[in-house]
Amino acid sequence: MIREQQLVPIQPWKTLLIGHFSISAIPSQHTPPTAVNNDLGQEIAHPLPLPVRFSEFKEGHSFDYLIEYHSCRIWSKPVPALAPISSRTSAPMFYF
Repeated sequence: MIREQQLVPIQPWKTLLIGHFSISAIPSQHTPPTAVNNDLGQEIAHPLPLPVRFSEFKEGHSFDYLIEYHSCRIWSKPVPALAPISSRTSAPMFYF
């Protein structure tokens, strides 16, 4: 369980330094808006007590992450399903 005082709000484009790691949050888009999820970018004001209907969740903001450690870099696109790089592959989207 993560304690609330351990949480750090994300500030887009600002690099967070943790030891020798630097982590940058880059604004992204989770999915294109649809009739079902037309709340992209809305602020999440408070935690939702579960269970709740799908329509009660807000997308908030989505971010990709650039994680750097010395001369190593990885681009992470956190998604619940693997997004294909092209229509011919189902490889996850990681960039080095």
